[in-house]
Amino acid sequence: MHRRFRTVLAGLTATAGLLLLGVSGTASAASAGMQASKTARPISDFVSTQGSIPLDEGPTLGGEFIVGKSFIWGNSLSQLFQVDYSGANAKALVSVGGPNPNTSFAGKIAEQRLPDGQALDTIQLKTTNALADMVNASTFPNNCSNGGRVTFIACPVIFGYSPIELANGIGRPLLVTSVLDVTLVNTAPGAPIPDLVTVLGNSPSDSVAYVKTLTLQTTAVGPLRSAFGVPDGTRGQGSLNVTFDISQSLDNEQTSLRMLGK
Repeated sequence: MHRRFRTVLAGLTATAGLLLLGVSGTASAASAGMQASKTARPISDFVSTQGSIPLDEGPTLGGEFIVGKSFIWGNSLSQLFQVDYSGANAKALVSVGGPNPNTSFAGKIAEQRLPDGQALDTIQLKTTNALADMVNASTFPNNCSNGGRVTFIACPVIFGYSPIELANGIGRPLLVTSVLDVTLVNTAPGAPIPDLVTVLGNSPSDSVAYVKTLTLQTTAVGPLRSAFGVPDGTRGQGSLNVTFDISQSLDNEQTSLRMLGK
């Protein structure tokens, strides 16, 4: 059976896809409320709630690397792509004396009240100077530990430099522009926008906030690493294209990585 991998960084196992049982064909309140008037909310209402679950990813030269839980994406454990669309890794990196990527955010949120009292939030986020890297986790949990802590971001890096490496003065940040579009049903108009880690995969039948659709794209040019089978620093290009649609049971996390010509 073909499996899709969306791995929460702190998880000690590779979480395979989503269980989208009983959701196709669901007549949700979201579709019934599309004619409701929209209220604008600042994009900070989304960014500020991401990375809400703190994780200790092990020691660095500047102290323990405490970072907000986030996703690392890919259809295969051999090419997992991490893009810091919420700035959680940037915040953690600066806190231990690492380089400041000056991550910035632009976007908007449109909110509609639904007939059942919930809210439909349409979120558009463009992140500039987002930290990015790719790892090979095919041997996980082997070769994926930092100071005794097993974590995906400590797996062999194949593109760019991991936050742990950067915190230890190794390499330079690989910075990208990412575009994230999300539609989610929230518990009520004006309610805090939930952390995606806590709601991506919820079902409409759960009577909690859930994600209807999500897309995430980025492309980067930067250094390949020796774990990719080339000399360290070889110029390469990596890309990430995520498409999620709960109504279609669709969860596609496409990554690619290749060496660029001389």
